Amino acid sequence: MSLHLRNVGRDAVCVVAYLALLQIAVESAGTSIATWSVLAITSIALWATLSAYGRYRIGVDLPTSRIGSAAQGYVELRGVAKAHPGRDLRSPHGLVPCVWFRYVVEERTRDSYRVVRSGASHDTFVLRDDTGECIVDPDGARVDGGRLRRWDDAPYRITEVTLVDGDPLYALGELNSDHSHAGPDSVGRDAASLLAEWKRDRAALNARFDANGDGAVDLAEWEVARSSAQREALANRTRESALPPLHVLSRPDGSRPFVLSTRDPDTVARRWLAWTIAHAAVAITGVFHGGRLLFGLH
Repeated sequence: MSLHLRNVGRDAVCVVAYLALLQIAVESAGTSIATWSVLAITSIALWATLSAYGRYRIGVDLPTSRIGSAAQGYVELRGVAKAHPGRDLRSPHGLVPCVWFRYVVEERTRDSYRVVRSGASHDTFVLRDDTGECIVDPDGARVDGGRLRRWDDAPYRITEVTLVDGDPLYALGELNSDHSHAGPDSVGRDAASLLAEWKRDRAALNARFDANGDGAVDLAEWEVARSSAQREALANRTRESALPPLHVLSRPDGSRPFVLSTRDPDTVARRWLAWTIAHAAVAITGVFHGGRLLFGLH
């Protein structure tokens, strides 16, 4: 159930809280419980207003970066979702080929439904633009949009949301790039690993470096082996340095949103602005009625 609520979104969870507290206030009219319920609604609405407005400002102020030249840190990216080559991910119930899925299974009760099972995929996928590509780790992301399917399989109702190969994707998250192929320390570690590997096969080591044929690698011959390992490690790293760095987009630290959306950035920003206005209206109403109730208690 917690996974289901997380994917519904904090704004919708706040609405549920408003309605539950409002019901308590109505049922407890004329008591201090009603007053505290209204004050709780107001507090939640104030927090939600600031939260939604913060997301809106990020969506408006943060420029779109190109993957090939993006700086490290919190970024906004746009491109298309692509599957890893050779990977065949399918949604668990509809068996839809996709790069990401979320599902909710609900059981019908007498007058409603209750969630009995929910989940989401954890597989990474690729976000590609015209300058490069990055790996997306979707754990912890708020996925907005996607392809929705819902059907009945008595006594259950099944809902699936998928992102498929080729879907347009707008992303906010933390970008990190791996340049580990560069640097003398890497060459030294690789050379040491090569020497350790060669030592495990004494016959091959002797055949390669036992120049005097005495059946053992002496100190002078070992120096030749070390130099050979350094040259081989440097050649490997030189070849790797021609490869582009590995970019990974993942959940940022702190409270900044991690968003994956098939909608365009302007639409996402307008939705956050609408939530800001809605929460602010609830907060203002709560302040007005909460003040009246407090004044009435005195």
